[in-house]
Amino acid sequence: YVVPVDDKKLIEAALGGMMSALDPHSNYLAPDDFGDLRERTEGQYSGVGLTITSEGGLVKVISPMDDSPAGRAGVQAGDVISAVNGQNAAGLSVSEVSDKLRGATGTSVTVTFLRDGEEPREVVLTREVIKVESVTGRLEGDFGYLRISTFNENTGRELTLPSPSLNGS
Repeated sequence: YVVPVDDKKLIEAALGGMMSALDPHSNYLAPDDFGDLRERTEGQYSGVGLTITSEGGLVKVISPMDDSPAGRAGVQAGDVISAVNGQNAAGLSVSEVSDKLRGATGTSVTVTFLRDGEEPREVVLTREVIKVESVTGRLEGDFGYLRISTFNENTGRELTLPSPSLNGS
C-alpha cells in the first residue's frame, strides 16, 4: 500500500466487516465506543453535569443538570465553552469537549464560559457522579404523566419506585 496503515485500524476494520456480515443488528464496538455505550446504559457517569451541542464551530451549553457541579456554579443554557483547562475549545467537537469535561470523581477541571454581554468567566468544577434520571412524572388533577427520557438499566426500577412528586410527599 502507498501509505503505511496502522495494524490496529486494519484489525478493527476487519472485525467491523465480519460483525456486519452476520446480520443487520450486529456490529463491532471499539473499546472507546464500548465505554460510551456502557456509560449510557448504566445511567451515570463522572463529570460536571452539562448537556452540550455544537453551533457554528462553538460548543454551547444546552442545559446544566439540576444539582450538578455546573448547575451549582451558575452555568446557564446558551453559555459558550471557550476553553477547558486553558486549551481553546473553538473548533473542537462535542465529543472532544465532553471527553475533557469527564474524568475521575473528585478531580477538577477549569472551564472558561462566555455569556453575551459579560466578561469571560473561568470556573473550577469538581467532577462527581452524575446520575441520569430516565423517568420523571407528575400529577395533574386525576391524571398521572410519566416521561421516559432515555432507556438505561435503571429505567425499570425508576418506573416501579413510587415517585415523591406522584405520591404527594
